[in-house]
Amino acid sequence: MMRSAAFLLDDWLLKCRGSRIDLDHSGMPSPYPEGFDPQIDDAGLDGLELEEQLRALLAKQYGAKRSNVALATGAQHANFLFFGACFCREDRVAVESPTYSPLVSAAEVFTRKVLPVEREKDAGFDLGRLAQAFDAGAKGLAMTNLHNPSGRQLSNGEVKAIIELAQERGALVLSDEIFREMSYSKPSRPAASFGDNAVSTCGMTKFWGLGEVRVGWLVGSEEVVDKVNLLRIYSNHRVPARSAAITIEALKRKDWFRERALRLAQGNLRILDEWAETEERLSFRRPDGGLLVLMRLPQGIDDEEFAIRLFKRYKTAVCPGRYFLAEGCIRVTFSCGNEAFAEGLEQISAVMDQMTS
Repeated sequence: MMRSAAFLLDDWLLKCRGSRIDLDHSGMPSPYPEGFDPQIDDAGLDGLELEEQLRALLAKQYGAKRSNVALATGAQHANFLFFGACFCREDRVAVESPTYSPLVSAAEVFTRKVLPVEREKDAGFDLGRLAQAFDAGAKGLAMTNLHNPSGRQLSNGEVKAIIELAQERGALVLSDEIFREMSYSKPSRPAASFGDNAVSTCGMTKFWGLGEVRVGWLVGSEEVVDKVNLLRIYSNHRVPARSAAITIEALKRKDWFRERALRLAQGNLRILDEWAETEERLSFRRPDGGLLVLMRLPQGIDDEEFAIRLFKRYKTAVCPGRYFLAEGCIRVTFSCGNEAFAEGLEQISAVMDQMTS
């Protein structure tokens, strides 16, 4: 029987509903108020034809073949399908730590054992540790790029080295790239472009701000894609036609979406830098992309207690790091406006005053 761990991250988000300042939401706001108007005519939408158009457009953007693209109802669903299609109950897999917790949960559902591989303080990988996981029997590695929760970007050289190491050991690599296009510099290449043993997953949430359409995808070898497609048909059949149509129109305007994301990030990064000049009690590495930063609290301060106090006192939400396997940290996001972000940071400092006095 499949058993899933409690989704504590989602439980936390539900507890924070009604927050006045949301520093917990890591995706872009909806693009509709800013001029995205896909003009979808619902009459006569052909779901199968739209899926084929979507796969063709994604293949072109990834420099792949249409047969290298599988669709899903979100990146998280694509990750789930990957584990379900490519591993069996007796397998072991490695998963980066800290990370987005559903990656771990999905691996636990379908395999016997998850081997955590700690990412370095700068959120890179120690290839020696990774080799140890493969030598201990891991048949796959799950990672994120940009890294969630730190926003660290793995370079092309780092991604290539990871995939080559896995290939030497006969292992697959899953790279969740939901934040990849939000890099402040040139985004790293998709992991799938480095080898047939690697797959890239993504969806319409973070970069696009279109989570409600529930569309995601996986790019990989034809062998993996065929397995994932079969499981997808059994689990949720097809992508809704209207969702596919909206996704196609958004993908055609990728440059517009990227300019929008960078504009929001750059304004709030200036505020983050100014705040960090006077707030020295929380340490962090400036992210390479995205709308998120992982902050380490002073020793002895509980991350969940800190987040609860902040929410109760100010109705400001941040995420306890423990929900990303990073106890003693908080993940702070900045998908809000400049004024709200600045106020939220000041409130973080105020709660720090209370807990350190």
